[in-house]
Amino acid sequence: MRMLGFYIGGHDSSVSLCDSDGKIKYFKLERIIQSKHKKGNLEWIKKICDENDFCPEFVCYSDGNRNGLGICDEGLLWQEKEPLDAFLNAKTICIDHHYAHILSAFPLIHKTVDFGICVDGRGDHQIKCSVIENPYDIYKSKMIYQNKNDAYCLMFNEIGKLMQLEGGELDYAGKIMGAHAYGKANLSYIEELEEFSNKYGVSETLKLKYENHNIKDLCMEKTERFYDWLASYHQWIENRKICLFRENTKPNSSIVYAGGGAQNTVINERLSKKFNLIIPPHCYDGGISLGCMKFLSKYLDKNIYIEEFPFCQWDQNLGYASANSIDKVVDLLSSGKIVGWCQGRSEIGPRALGHRSILMDPTIPNAKDILNKRVKKRENWRPFAASILEGDVKRITGESRKLEYMLYAVQVLPEYQGKLRGVIHVDGTCRFQSVSDTKELHSYYELIKHFKDKTGVPGVINTSYNSSGMPIASSRDDVIKAFDSLDLDALCLGDEVIIRKR
Repeated sequence: MRMLGFYIGGHDSSVSLCDSDGKIKYFKLERIIQSKHKKGNLEWIKKICDENDFCPEFVCYSDGNRNGLGICDEGLLWQEKEPLDAFLNAKTICIDHHYAHILSAFPLIHKTVDFGICVDGRGDHQIKCSVIENPYDIYKSKMIYQNKNDAYCLMFNEIGKLMQLEGGELDYAGKIMGAHAYGKANLSYIEELEEFSNKYGVSETLKLKYENHNIKDLCMEKTERFYDWLASYHQWIENRKICLFRENTKPNSSIVYAGGGAQNTVINERLSKKFNLIIPPHCYDGGISLGCMKFLSKYLDKNIYIEEFPFCQWDQNLGYASANSIDKVVDLLSSGKIVGWCQGRSEIGPRALGHRSILMDPTIPNAKDILNKRVKKRENWRPFAASILEGDVKRITGESRKLEYMLYAVQVLPEYQGKLRGVIHVDGTCRFQSVSDTKELHSYYELIKHFKDKTGVPGVINTSYNSSGMPIASSRDDVIKAFDSLDLDALCLGDEVIIRKR
């Protein structure tokens, strides 16, 4: 059975192919052509199939009529459709946008999933939030809640516009996420927001409040008063999301959480204290084709798998660093250098997880400012993540938990605030990636271990390997081109260490 899953959408298009062996190949357009959030078309889908000598027998897609390809009738999670094109002359099924998001988490599913919750900018029929019961049983799954008005994600986009942030709107929420920590939430204002939202709905609240309180001018000022307002607004959104989960799930349920809203690591951490969450690293639209593929596997009762997840972007394998190259990189990092680290195939999702990374010593006090200004060329308030050994998670955070995908802003114990001071945010949190000694992470694990042995520092700063405004580099040529534009001291490309001449 040859299965094709795809999502064109309005941005972050992707394709997944699965042959009779059950192995999935995943392709994301932005990585292939190096254009951030790039949208494809049916011709691109055909090109991928042709290049891989692939003729599908079963097709599953999600579109929501964004490209005139159809939409499930309101209330349905999936629906059989006529073939979309001559080259797609196969059994065809269209599935709901939010349902595809939730099903995309399947590489992380090892037990029954009770509920799936999706929060993003726009699902099918303008739905902003969905809750699905028994999502991984396609014949018993049921939509139990939908909301068209609580546009949490779009609200952050609106704030980004008011702040006149640079870059595309799709990135505004991520830019703003780190800024709220510079302010102090005002509880009386949060109560006022809650009162407004109960009366007018979430989508109208920001509009009403900035008309009444000159929020536009406040966003332009970026003063202490602004950061206090943003902290209050962010906490209000946190409270609203907790209510969404609490009112539509049962205690101790297993919950897949996906959609663009699941990229907010601050809210994720607060939710994780109350609910049993499963969040995929590809929770944004770029993961939807995998959700389509999972639907087909359930529909056809066929086992599927992703080799070396999450390093499954079907691009060039760059090879891995040897012990000698690892020692060179450790010496560079311990002397304060900024080093590119590009290995194997690249990660799925928007965050670097040790295969397309930029690394730095987290003890350097102004590391954040150096990286933001010199390398990433982005807003000065934005924090960075750190990669630490899995065995050090409890020692650093006080909790035994897996943090493989940088999806939670975790509080750091006081005794480690100094040791990691260059990567700790102003609120004492850090987005961690816990690294275990797996086949695909062995070189990275050894790098962090050797760095710790040499310096006593239990991790490294890890940010994505990309030039400003560009997606994560994919091929060897992409990596070299990015190195030419990035102000890095060195690059470890597979087993080759390149030192920049100053």
